[in-house]
Amino acid sequence: MREVFGGAAAFAAGPEAFAAGLRDALAAGPEPRRRAAGQALAARYTWAEAAARHLALYRAIASAPGLPGGRHCDIVAVTRPACVARRPREGAQS
Repeated sequence: MREVFGGAAAFAAGPEAFAAGLRDALAAGPEPRRRAAGQALAARYTWAEAAARHLALYRAIASAPGLPGGRHCDIVAVTRPACVARRPREGAQS
C-alpha cells in the first residue's frame, strides 16, 4: 500500500512494530507534514467515485464466468438478485 499512501502513512513489518509505531505516534503528537499529505490524499477521492468504482467491479464480476466452487452467485447477489434464485447459497435450505 506504500504506492497508495506514500508519505501520508507509517508502515510496520509486524504486530510488534505496528504497536511500537502507534505508541511513538501518540507520544510524539501530530506530524504536520504527514497530516498535510493525508489531507491531500483524501481530497483526491469522493464517496460517489468510490461507489461508482465498486459498482463497476460488481458488474464486471457479475458478467464474468462462474467462479471455482460455485461461489459466483454469492458474490454477485448485489447486482444480480436473480442469480440467487437460480442457485441457493451454500448451507441454505431449499
